[in-house]
Amino acid sequence: MKLGTDTGSLVNHISTHGQTDTMPSLGDGATIFSWSDRSPHTVIMVDVLAGLVQVQEDTANRIDRNGMSESQDYEYTPNPDGAIQTYKLVGTRWFPVYKSAETGRYRRSGKPNIRFGRRNKYYDYSF
Repeated sequence: MKLGTDTGSLVNHISTHGQTDTMPSLGDGATIFSWSDRSPHTVIMVDVLAGLVQVQEDTANRIDRNGMSESQDYEYTPNPDGAIQTYKLVGTRWFPVYKSAETGRYRRSGKPNIRFGRRNKYYDYSF
């Protein structure tokens, strides 16, 4: 993610760098980064041969009492109704992809914005 172009958060920019080409395992945590927010996910499918991973959005319940602040603590639980996203490994980066109805092939649908190994939620109240 490029700071100022793909993300408005220095933390998100730094957190997406250093991602390796290691395949995650089923049940691993993942964080998807957006402009300034972050959302927690769980790995629900891994296809090593195709280099594909699917993640499903988790439920994040805020457990602190800090109000509209930078300091936020959450408790994460799997959400069987959460949105599912697919990522494909291209070199050493994970790109969001979708399956083309016309060709049946996966096509990129954005820039790398995921990090595996940890769930993290952050809501930026300044927007």
